[in-house]
Amino acid sequence: MTLSRESSTENMYLPPSLRLLALLAALASGFMTESSHDTIPELSRGCRFNKKCWYLALFTNCRCVGRFQQMVTVEEHPLLELAHFVAEFPCPLEKLGSSVVLGAMLQSGDCAPMHSDEAVRKAIRDMLRHGGYKPTGRGKPASEYLVRAVEEGSLSSINLAVDVCNVVSFHSGLPISVVDFDLVEAPLHVGLATAGASYVFNAAQQVIDLGGLLCLFDHKGPCANGVKDSQRTKTSPSTRRTLSLIWGTRQLPGRAAAAQAWYEQMLRDHGATIRSH
Repeated sequence: MTLSRESSTENMYLPPSLRLLALLAALASGFMTESSHDTIPELSRGCRFNKKCWYLALFTNCRCVGRFQQMVTVEEHPLLELAHFVAEFPCPLEKLGSSVVLGAMLQSGDCAPMHSDEAVRKAIRDMLRHGGYKPTGRGKPASEYLVRAVEEGSLSSINLAVDVCNVVSFHSGLPISVVDFDLVEAPLHVGLATAGASYVFNAAQQVIDLGGLLCLFDHKGPCANGVKDSQRTKTSPSTRRTLSLIWGTRQLPGRAAAAQAWYEQMLRDHGATIRSH
């Protein structure tokens, strides 16, 4: 059966109680799609409307509410101090140019409220090593890759979301994952990857062995960590919402929260809306 506004067979009666539930779900989510925005006037004023609108308004937005309220479940870990939030951008990333200020901040730490050192580097490696993973060589933390890339002058701008992430990670010394929130599938949780787990991490189809490494998992499996994020959930020119995870450690209490506060403020300064848990 075809779903269309023109098909009278697709129209249905929605009881007032369910109509109110759908409206509240759409309003409460804070992550409404263009389709659900179009649906709200129909929900609030009429009792007959298209089934497609009903599904978009109630099920899609209720799902988003759930994903926000229980965004990431974190398994017990003696060292992990995780910070995470969702950022929503006013338009696709391809339409948001990255600020030259961000590039300058990678060259100078004068304006950065945080600075990394050897103690931070060691603490992060200790945390990643706890589950049996070896954070050395090609498997070292993403924050260490940034330091080397900046020193070599090989780090280029990707998009606003990733560029801000890189600035915070570089100066804080904490690895940070940033994924397209619309590409991950609930439920989301953070925990240790089992032996033999892996995923593709770049367009060249290179694979990282994840055994013993703290990872973000969605319905399909591991998709991000403090070393390399999965290719399947990376940001793209069409990205509108991102989920960021700051892989902090209890050996550096409060550092992840401080990095998050700075990170969120820079994104707000560039027009993003922040949804924290």
